[in-house]
Amino acid sequence: MPRLLRAGGSSDMGSFKYALLLALAAAGLLAGSAPDADALRADQRAWLKTRDDCGDLIHGDPPVYVDVFACLREQMTARAAKLRAIVAAKQFSK
Repeated sequence: MPRLLRAGGSSDMGSFKYALLLALAAAGLLAGSAPDADALRADQRAWLKTRDDCGDLIHGDPPVYVDVFACLREQMTARAAKLRAIVAAKQFSK
């Protein structure tokens, strides 16, 4: 699990959202064809890079993580919605 999700006071919610994303990604991989699964894996890797960019929002001394948590929440919510749509459609299309 990413270190940023465990930092701060919202680790339980972060863990829940992370688990939800993993379950949705797994369901998306199982729902589609082999080419869809490959495309979804590539999309997931691209999303992980975007999510990791949230770490660039750390600022201050001592560090302030509020912007990071907001960015992660936004990224994870959007990703969950996209994965739900993929699972519902039973196919991945960019």
